[in-house]
Amino acid sequence: VLSGFLITGLIAADLRRGTFSLIDFYDRRIRRIFPALAVVLAFCTVAALLILYPGDTAQFGSTLTAASLAASNIIFARHSYFGPNTELSPLLHTWSLAVEEQFYLVFPVALLLIWRWSGKRLPQFIWLALATSLALSIAGVWLEPTRTFYLLPTRAWELLVGSVLALGLVPSASSGRQREAGAAVGILAILAAIALYTRDTDFPGLAALVPCLGAGLVIWSGIGWEGKTLAGRLLAMRVPVFVGLISYSLYLWHWPLIVFAKHAMNGELTPVVQVALALAAVACAVLSWRYVETPLRKGGWPWPTPSYRFAAAGTGLLAFVLAGAGLESAQGFPQRLPPAVREIAESLKDRSPLRERCHADTANWTFERTCVLGAPVSPKVVVFSDSHGAELSVALSEVAQERNLSIRQVTASGCPPAVGVVTKGTPECAKYVDAMLSALVKAPPSKIVIIAYYFFWMRDDNGRNFREGLGKTVRSLRKAGHSVILVGAVPNHPGGIPVPTALARSVYHGGAVKDYRFVLNHRAALEADTLLQTLAADTASVYVPLVPYFCPDEFGCRAYNKGVVRYFDDDHVSLSGARQVVADVLAPVIWPEHLTNSIPDRATPR
Repeated sequence: VLSGFLITGLIAADLRRGTFSLIDFYDRRIRRIFPALAVVLAFCTVAALLILYPGDTAQFGSTLTAASLAASNIIFARHSYFGPNTELSPLLHTWSLAVEEQFYLVFPVALLLIWRWSGKRLPQFIWLALATSLALSIAGVWLEPTRTFYLLPTRAWELLVGSVLALGLVPSASSGRQREAGAAVGILAILAAIALYTRDTDFPGLAALVPCLGAGLVIWSGIGWEGKTLAGRLLAMRVPVFVGLISYSLYLWHWPLIVFAKHAMNGELTPVVQVALALAAVACAVLSWRYVETPLRKGGWPWPTPSYRFAAAGTGLLAFVLAGAGLESAQGFPQRLPPAVREIAESLKDRSPLRERCHADTANWTFERTCVLGAPVSPKVVVFSDSHGAELSVALSEVAQERNLSIRQVTASGCPPAVGVVTKGTPECAKYVDAMLSALVKAPPSKIVIIAYYFFWMRDDNGRNFREGLGKTVRSLRKAGHSVILVGAVPNHPGGIPVPTALARSVYHGGAVKDYRFVLNHRAALEADTLLQTLAADTASVYVPLVPYFCPDEFGCRAYNKGVVRYFDDDHVSLSGARQVVADVLAPVIWPEHLTNSIPDRATPR
């Protein structure tokens, strides 16, 4: 909103004077944006090679290229369910800079053309663009939340709120009382968003109106008035003004420092570390503002003219594009690590080879498209699950084939096997689950193995819906004559750090891979255990807990077991880990009539 107000105001003033120049406009953008950005991109490139492991370094390379081309928002918008964890991407924050720069590639040209064609129609153009973008944003948070969050068409209206104010398209305040009220309401709206919004808030959409209109009210209250409102006087104090001066550099520095610290510490940031990171971010921002932003914004050496500045910025960005492409094509230079560390890190790829063919994306997926794996016989076992069942399906099919049996895989990313659970971004999940359940109810009696990412589905406002929906699923299957095996929760690694990365880092620093442990989320584990025990008892189903298998003692959960890295990311069991789970825990329950050569230390189902 602030950006839209300031930049639109500058453009409009130049248009009125007849002095607007696109070259001058983009020259100002280069001087404002490029110097500090170049320093941070260079820092991140060096830090990535020193701290990140090959897979993460290669992913960093792709985002470095995109950030250099003002397209990182597009990369993150394309982030799939099994893509890189964006919260661990050092350049994640550059998505908003990309949105802004894309806006300023289009908006000044559009303003110039409309101004020359018919200046009287400019208000209609601005209001139509704002309304269209807002409508797309409101619809998009439900239909396509990731793309809605990152892409320009659904975020442009926020910048246009500032444009509306800069162009005087709303009535100005008529009294000091109106100004005071507007500023107060605006500040309260911003504070309300800070205090009340969580990671589960549908954003942007209608929720974004609160902070954006709040910012707009604060600006509106001060337009054309020589005095200051109470809010204006507070914002004019030294500390807020200083934060404003360093805000761009602080924006650039804060996120990479947090992310690299998370990688270095395997996701565990203590309060002391968090405070240290905040102080480090401010220190870096002050130095960047004082010695990079300020002097280079004025021009002079080493780029005294627009042609020098365009050439320098173009050359610098091209260098970062090539560096990012090199990191990505070289797969993060794995040869820089010892062989033992590389071998562990490679477990990131230990996934089901059948995900593309047999794991549903929910769109137009039918029961007939689900895969029957194992021997060429009718399946008597069905895995009904979200993505947590994909690797287990393959591992079960391998055991089934040895016994001339087969299984059916009914799994879908982001869709729990619970009736009526509609998830943000996948509204078709409820329809998919209904279709799969309807087909299973009509199928001959089988053993239905149910597993889900319980820690995720039970964590937010959807928790109650998930519990009720899972109960409906199990009762429908039992009523249809199926037996149901409820497989317990898989403990997730804290901090979002992939287990192979955490293990590789531990080994690199001299740790023993077999000794690595991570902390169990006891509250989430207890909630899942209580739900599944109760549901199993109420429906005469079988409950097979996995927490005791992964976390057998008070020392924590084992990420490595008998030569196998048990996960391929922070919460999904690897294919090798799934084979151990099947051999040790599931096969004896599913096929008790068959002798199973299980690995010792088997968890006892209850």
